[in-house]
Amino acid sequence: GADAAVYSLLADQTGTVYAGGAFASVGGLARNRLAAVTAAGDVTAFDAGVTGCFGTHTTGYANSFAPCTPVVRALSLGGTTLYVGGLFSQVGGEVRHNAGAVDVTTGLATAWDPRPSNLVYAVGADAQNAVVAGEQTSVNGVYRKGLAALDATSGALVTDFQADTNEAVLDLLPSVDGTRLIVGGAFLSIQGASRPYLASIVVASGQVDGFNP
Repeated sequence: GADAAVYSLLADQTGTVYAGGAFASVGGLARNRLAAVTAAGDVTAFDAGVTGCFGTHTTGYANSFAPCTPVVRALSLGGTTLYVGGLFSQVGGEVRHNAGAVDVTTGLATAWDPRPSNLVYAVGADAQNAVVAGEQTSVNGVYRKGLAALDATSGALVTDFQADTNEAVLDLLPSVDGTRLIVGGAFLSIQGASRPYLASIVVASGQVDGFNP
């Protein structure tokens, strides 16, 4: 097993399971926060080495980052690319702030580098776009609170999509046809529209639709 908590699981079509969490080893092998295990339970050679993190500035740490512990909280698979979210400063051998993507064969980082400003709880990806959700207030230096849509290859911000929430987004689920994004979390509103804790967003515009249970 792992030596600490596992927060996210994802399986590919071959049955390989990707696990993310707060662990430093799986099956007795060093695997920092991210590992791959075969259907038979064998840890694979995949090793993306998630390390480091940037704590939030507070009164007690006005001129430095507060201590923090790296963690992987979100995984999503797009082809041979594994998208990773959480709280960290490096993945796949490259500097990546809280979100990054790695090749599932090599474990090396891709060019995807959105740099959300805080902890990422959920990631969803398709061939064109990837969405990060969490406690962030900006992505690549541009204001996007709770949710942001990005180019799936470069990590560049999709500027047409803006669905800022007043509090953190904790999970997301694309609709079957891919036109809507169902989100849940600690928020009470999205873009000023009252949507307590659960909402549906039109992917093309970032606007909430009539879904309001």
